Amino acid sequence: MIIKKLSEINDLANHLKSVEGKYQPQLTDELDSYKSDFTDLHVLKIVLWKLNRYPQITSDTIKMLNDLKSNFHKSKRKDCVIELLGIKGLDLPMVSTILRFLLPGKFQIIDQRAYRILYGKELKLSSLKESKAKLYMDYLDELQKQCDQFHINFHEADRLLYNLDKEVNKGIKLKNYG
Repeated sequence: MIIKKLSEINDLANHLKSVEGKYQPQLTDELDSYKSDFTDLHVLKIVLWKLNRYPQITSDTIKMLNDLKSNFHKSKRKDCVIELLGIKGLDLPMVSTILRFLLPGKFQIIDQRAYRILYGKELKLSSLKESKAKLYMDYLDELQKQCDQFHINFHEADRLLYNLDKEVNKGIKLKNYG
């Protein structure tokens, strides 16, 4: 659509103001009102705003993550994954990345490359949170088993699998990968 008159801009602006579901409303308001010097956090928030990938993480979710970190128990893993999967903008690869940096000795990143090396097949994600969480729990258990068997440091496993896949499968394209 090409706007031909200034009045059309005004009409469009009024229409946009009335549209519900503002683009990232909380983050937009935060960024619009920011007056101090920028930090790396502000730049990252702007990038996530532009990509429409800013997850709205509640203080309860942060408490849950910190509790998991300080009081890890294997039985808490799945509930934590399901909670994170319920946040708009987070899917299993990003959830696993968050958890990996939270507790690298307990969690590792699941992505197409690591999964392909571990299982020899393409990663296919369900749309159901519970199914994704089960897939990830199974992945972690299998990864730990393979790390134990081949004397690989679990803490480094995701990076090793990723790089191994890039080397071994360099001629095979990944699905839905930019």
